[in-house]
Amino acid sequence: MASPEIPQDSSGTATERDEVHSPPWPPRRMASTKANPTSREEDDGNFFRNAQWSPDGNCVIAQRDNHTIETYVLYAQLQNMRYADEFDASTAHVLEANMTTPPAAEPIHALAVSPLFDVADGSSTVMLRSIQEHPVQLINPLSTSSEPLASYSWVDSLTEAYKTAASLAFTSTGTHFVAGARDCVACFDLSLSGCKPVVQHKTIPSRKMRGFFGGSGYKGIVSALDISSEGILATGTFTSWIALYGAEGRGELMASWQIEEEIDDSMARGSGITSLRWSPCGRYLYVASRCCDRIVVYDVRVTGRQLGILTGRKSNTSQRLGFDVVPDGNGGHGIWAGGTDGIVRVWDRTNETNGIMAPSNGWRAHADAVSSVVVHPSGTAAVTCSGQRHDRLFDTDRTVCKAGEDTSDTDLDSTGPSSSSSVSTSTSPPQSRKSSSLQSVGADYSLKIWSL
Repeated sequence: MASPEIPQDSSGTATERDEVHSPPWPPRRMASTKANPTSREEDDGNFFRNAQWSPDGNCVIAQRDNHTIETYVLYAQLQNMRYADEFDASTAHVLEANMTTPPAAEPIHALAVSPLFDVADGSSTVMLRSIQEHPVQLINPLSTSSEPLASYSWVDSLTEAYKTAASLAFTSTGTHFVAGARDCVACFDLSLSGCKPVVQHKTIPSRKMRGFFGGSGYKGIVSALDISSEGILATGTFTSWIALYGAEGRGELMASWQIEEEIDDSMARGSGITSLRWSPCGRYLYVASRCCDRIVVYDVRVTGRQLGILTGRKSNTSQRLGFDVVPDGNGGHGIWAGGTDGIVRVWDRTNETNGIMAPSNGWRAHADAVSSVVVHPSGTAAVTCSGQRHDRLFDTDRTVCKAGEDTSDTDLDSTGPSSSSSVSTSTSPPQSRKSSSLQSVGADYSLKIWSL
């Protein structure tokens, strides 16, 4: 099935629309940060890695590549969207972060926002941050203090070095959280600062446990976590293993399988899982991998059964490109995902898919890779953000911009894919430079709010 014609955003000329979809396409852009860096200082490591809505729906929390976290309080803007009948790109609200954390000493590998986050209650506005070779930290992104509220030690018993959490997830009550690292999954009590995990699962079992479980186990960095509405923790690794644990991660291993062994089509395998999400009903599991243009759908009622493949995402990159599972209000749900071409694609009613499914709609949201697309809890708005590492050549007459591969995952995973010789991974500017001005060619480091 051919992919649909992709319309531009509402600031441009819209093409053909599918009138059966709600909301109408394309969505209206209501607010945005400035799209392009205006100087080399702003350009260095300043693209958006990811963004997410706070559980109360009043804030957007975004991570930059320069190791900072920005918080945008959008209550007033969201209220104004309800009354904005006409759109004018020239009057779109310009977003500025209400609070930006000081840059972390090392790269940030994972974030998780408390499910109790309420901007009206300052004591609840907390989130977890994983910094390379540091304890997991509990911080308040709306606080002016640079000190963490608490920290949670996770030390390798052999090397006595801190384990770096590559993924984080809060439990439904917000009293515990789960962290994933190399060959290990652990559950922490949020109230026990400085303490070791209350539960820890080694993904490579001991000889005794191998005999008990019949040799089950898997290796690799646990790079993605999500907890279903039924309390099942799903984990994904850079070695393409998927595992399920009971009791929101505090229970035992329920099942594990590897993508390569389950998918006949090698095009859908990728080179390591970067994100996975449960459906609202807890029946379907969606899995996205790096260097892969597809999202794999599993029916967990039959463990490891591949139900379908969502094609056409345009995400053949090592960079983490997130996606969202969006309820449609009629008992079903769809998938929204961004690509390296700046287009957000939508697959409707994915719970009814059985086989290959092409996107049913979409729009051009950015002029660079879309690193996140997340729909507001109310379904009335969406946030997208963009950017990737670029190798820039500065000249008085012209600027050349090349996209570079994201190396954040390879800092943890030495087995990651090597970059093509045709793609530059260097982030250092050339030694000789005639001008420090930036022409903003090919780079779009922006965060946008869309009215649905």
